[in-house]
Amino acid sequence: MNQRVSRSRRPSAQTADTFEWTPYAPAGGILRVRHTSCCGRYELASEGGQFFVLRQAENGGYEETGRGRTHRGAVRTYVALVIEHRREHVTRGEPLEPDPYVDEADGVA
Repeated sequence: MNQRVSRSRRPSAQTADTFEWTPYAPAGGILRVRHTSCCGRYELASEGGQFFVLRQAENGGYEETGRGRTHRGAVRTYVALVIEHRREHVTRGEPLEPDPYVDEADGVA
Protein backbone atom coordinates (compact mmCIF):
# COMPACT_ATOMS: atom_id res chain seq x y z
CA MET A 1 0.00 0.00 0.00
CA ASN A 2 1.44 3.33 -1.06
CA GLN A 3 0.34 6.18 1.20
CA ARG A 4 1.39 9.77 0.93
CA VAL A 5 2.49 11.46 4.09
CA SER A 6 1.76 15.15 4.38
CA ARG A 7 4.82 16.96 5.66
CA SER A 8 4.42 20.48 6.84
CA ARG A 9 7.35 22.85 6.55
CA ARG A 10 6.02 24.73 9.55
CA PRO A 11 7.39 23.67 12.93
CA SER A 12 4.97 22.28 15.46
CA ALA A 13 3.73 24.35 18.38
CA GLN A 14 6.06 22.62 20.82
CA THR A 15 7.72 24.53 23.61
CA ALA A 16 11.04 24.00 25.37
CA ASP A 17 9.17 22.19 28.14
CA THR A 18 7.67 19.63 25.73
CA PHE A 19 11.06 18.44 24.48
CA GLU A 20 12.88 15.79 26.48
CA TRP A 21 16.13 17.35 27.68
CA THR A 22 18.92 15.06 28.88
CA PRO A 23 22.39 15.90 30.18
CA TYR A 24 24.84 16.23 27.31
CA ALA A 25 27.40 13.43 27.40
CA PRO A 26 30.08 13.41 24.69
CA ALA A 27 29.53 10.41 22.42
CA GLY A 28 32.87 10.47 20.66
CA GLY A 29 33.93 12.50 17.70
CA ILE A 30 34.33 16.23 17.51
CA LEU A 31 31.52 18.42 18.84
CA ARG A 32 30.67 21.03 16.23
CA VAL A 33 28.30 23.89 16.90
CA ARG A 34 26.63 24.61 13.56
CA HIS A 35 24.54 27.60 14.59
CA THR A 36 23.73 29.56 17.74
CA SER A 37 20.46 31.36 18.43
CA CYS A 38 20.21 34.89 19.73
CA CYS A 39 21.22 35.26 23.36
CA GLY A 40 23.10 31.97 22.99
CA ARG A 41 20.02 30.15 24.28
CA TYR A 42 20.17 27.21 21.83
CA GLU A 43 22.91 25.71 19.69
CA LEU A 44 22.43 23.46 16.68
CA ALA A 45 25.24 20.94 16.99
CA SER A 46 26.64 17.72 15.58
CA GLU A 47 28.95 15.04 16.86
CA GLY A 48 29.93 11.64 15.51
CA GLY A 49 27.38 11.67 12.68
CA GLN A 50 24.47 12.77 14.87
CA PHE A 51 22.71 16.12 15.11
CA PHE A 52 21.02 17.71 18.14
CA VAL A 53 20.23 20.94 19.99
CA LEU A 54 22.15 22.06 23.07
CA ARG A 55 21.25 24.50 25.82
CA GLN A 56 23.04 25.49 28.99
CA ALA A 57 21.78 23.66 32.06
CA GLU A 58 21.11 25.29 35.39
CA ASN A 59 24.08 23.43 36.92
CA GLY A 60 26.47 25.01 34.42
CA GLY A 61 26.74 21.98 32.14
CA TYR A 62 24.77 21.38 28.97
CA GLU A 63 21.58 19.56 28.07
CA GLU A 64 20.59 18.16 24.69
CA THR A 65 17.42 17.29 22.83
CA GLY A 66 16.47 16.08 19.37
CA ARG A 67 19.51 13.85 18.89
CA GLY A 68 19.37 11.81 15.73
CA ARG A 69 21.06 10.95 12.46
CA THR A 70 19.25 13.53 10.36
CA HIS A 71 20.14 17.18 10.12
CA ARG A 72 16.55 17.98 9.15
CA GLY A 73 15.14 16.60 12.42
CA ALA A 74 17.57 18.61 14.53
CA VAL A 75 16.82 21.76 12.52
CA ARG A 76 13.08 21.29 13.09
CA THR A 77 13.69 21.02 16.83
CA TYR A 78 15.98 24.08 16.75
CA VAL A 79 13.43 26.13 14.78
CA ALA A 80 10.57 25.26 17.15
CA LEU A 81 12.66 26.28 20.16
CA VAL A 82 13.93 29.51 18.60
CA ILE A 83 10.44 30.57 17.50
CA GLU A 84 9.29 30.21 21.10
CA HIS A 85 12.31 32.21 22.30
CA ARG A 86 11.66 34.94 19.74
CA ARG A 87 8.07 35.27 20.99
CA GLU A 88 9.52 36.14 24.41
CA HIS A 89 11.46 39.00 22.78
CA VAL A 90 8.37 40.23 20.93
CA THR A 91 6.31 40.15 24.14
CA ARG A 92 8.90 42.39 25.79
CA GLY A 93 8.97 44.71 22.75
CA GLU A 94 12.57 43.85 21.92
CA PRO A 95 13.91 43.72 18.36
CA LEU A 96 14.58 40.32 16.82
CA GLU A 97 18.01 39.29 15.65
CA PRO A 98 17.95 37.64 12.21
CA ASP A 99 18.23 33.86 12.17
CA PRO A 100 18.41 32.22 8.73
CA TYR A 101 16.82 28.96 9.93
CA VAL A 102 13.82 30.65 11.54
CA ASP A 103 13.37 33.43 8.97
CA GLU A 104 13.30 30.78 6.22
CA ALA A 105 10.72 28.67 8.12
CA ASP A 106 8.54 31.71 8.79
CA GLY A 107 8.87 33.06 5.26
CA VAL A 108 10.38 36.26 6.68
CA ALA A 109 13.00 37.98 4.60
